[in-house]
This record gives sequence, C-alpha cells and structure tokens, in this order.
Amino acid sequence: MTIAARTHSLSIVGAGLAGALLARLLALRGWQVDLYERRADPRAGPIIGGRSINLALAERGWHALRLAGVDHEVAQQAIAMRGRAVHAMNGQIEIQPYGLNAAQVIHSVHRANLNRLLVASAADAGARLHFEHGLKDVDWDRSELLLETADGPKRAAFDRVIGADGAGSPLRAALARVTDQVEDWEPLGHGYKELSFRPTASGDFRLDPHALHIWPRGQFMLIALPNADRSFTVTLFLPLEGERSFAQLHTPAQIEAFFASEFPSALPVLEELQFE
Repeated sequence: MTIAARTHSLSIVGAGLAGALLARLLALRGWQVDLYERRADPRAGPIIGGRSINLALAERGWHALRLAGVDHEVAQQAIAMRGRAVHAMNGQIEIQPYGLNAAQVIHSVHRANLNRLLVASAADAGARLHFEHGLKDVDWDRSELLLETADGPKRAAFDRVIGADGAGSPLRAALARVTDQVEDWEPLGHGYKELSFRPTASGDFRLDPHALHIWPRGQFMLIALPNADRSFTVTLFLPLEGERSFAQLHTPAQIEAFFASEFPSALPVLEELQFE
C-alpha cells in the first residue's frame, strides 16, 4: 500500500486497538503521527493474559481493517461464529443464529494478537511509537503533553491531539478542565476475569468453535470465544460486591464451589481455575 508524503502532524494518546488502527490509517494518508502509550510495547514480549476479552468482529470492523490494508492478515487468525450457544443450568445448549443464512456471521479475534498486528502496521506506515509514556496532564497554553516515562517526566509538543486512551482517559479529564464539556460517568459495579479452555489432548476444540458460548445467569455471566490455536478465551463478568460477587471468592475452594454451582458444564474444561 502506498504511503503518502507527510503534510500534517498529530498525536494520539493510547495504542490499543482504536489508537493503533487510527495511527495506521492517518499515517497512510500522509500524516506524521506520534502514538503514546503508558504500557510496554506489546511486540516486545509474551502476551500477558488476565485482562483481554476477545474481539467479536463484525462488518464495520472489517471495513476499517480493509481501509488499513490489514484485513487479510487478521482473517488468518479469525474464527467465524454463526451464532450464540446459550448454556442453560441443566446443560442444554440453545443455538441462536446471528443472521438469516450461513454467510451472516461475526468473527472471534484474539485481542492481544490483533493489538500487536495493528501496532506493527502503524509503525510500518511511518507512525512514531512511544511506549511507557503515560499521559499525566496537558498544558493547553503551550500545546504540550505532560508524560511520565521510565526516565522521569517529559513534555511533548503537539499540533493536534486525539484521545484513544479508554474509559479512564487522562486526556478527557484534562480537556474537561478547560472546556464546558460535561462528563456523566457511572460505574457498573462489575469486574471481569479472564480464564481459558485449552485444546484437547488431540488438539481439537473442546466446544463448537463456530459459536460465541455464553452462560447467562442474571446479574453475571461467563462467555467463551474461540481462538485460532483451538483454545477459547473465557471471561467471567461478575459484580464486585454482594452475595454472588468477586468479594466472596478468595480461596480455591470458594471459586470451585461457585463454578460448580453456577457453571457446572464449564467447570470440567476450565484450566487453572484461580484468581489473582
């Protein structure tokens, strides 16, 4: 893909999926992009589990990936999901198709692998990447980002800045102090924990790979999405406080008893059933 000559410059705060993809798209169109991220470079070491919900990729996402010229690479690791597989307490499974025919599907993509790919593609397009650069504040009068790095505080000038730094965005907080912006923020009171279904001893999927598996239980649920290596990324969504909550799950015995009570069909195939 042809990269245009650099004519404009901007900074992006946050190198997750949105920030890395935007950096790639704008760099391809001739922008000089500086991408800042508080975490370490995801390309530099092993993927760390525990906080990575798989991405369910629909046509809107594929369209953006096609514009960025990375859709074929992503397709190599994507698994088509034709519908939801809803697991009842009695072990029965109800399939709820996403579309009217077999072609209408969404795709499961491992989020950390996709983030690595998008970061690498942004760099390939000419974006300048700055990892372990956490935004602390913004000096709007001087158009400078105030960053915390391994070498201490740092200032970085910007012409334009875009925030892609998530729900607790320091950039949005800095902007709210100098504008009439009103932010209505209400925590859900839930947390999540990543678990895993490993492949079988023969290397097969433990469940139907062409479905998004869900164990709905009212105020909480378990979901499992397939990966290209024939594992499943499993995520428990649970209230932080209350009778059925993370606050009640401290010991291995408590955790196993909870899963035996609420997710009996998932318990036999879960790996390393423990919380940090």
